[in-house]
Amino acid sequence: MQSDKKIKEKYKIKITQKTKDMEIEIHQKMQLWTTEQVNEYALKLAISPSDNSNCSLENSFLARTNPDSRFVHLVAESDYLEDLKYGWDFALRHFIEEYKSLKQQQNI
Repeated sequence: MQSDKKIKEKYKIKITQKTKDMEIEIHQKMQLWTTEQVNEYALKLAISPSDNSNCSLENSFLARTNPDSRFVHLVAESDYLEDLKYGWDFALRHFIEEYKSLKQQQNI
């Protein structure tokens, strides 16, 4: 079993760009959104805090469990982006599994 420190390091991604004399940090996060009924899920990437707004939200989802659903609630965020190399659908399925597992553990 991995230690808490290793897990935290694994899920933290930080991209730093230098411009002239200042340093800009860009934190990318994967977001899990759900429907009003909490029965369908969608994956979105957030690059900055302003990406959390609901402006043109429907066009910003990269993968969905149901393309006809309306996603209205942000239920989880993660800095762990490694799953993206296997495709959007894989990342969404894995994120849903992790979310449900953590939610179940919290209810015990």
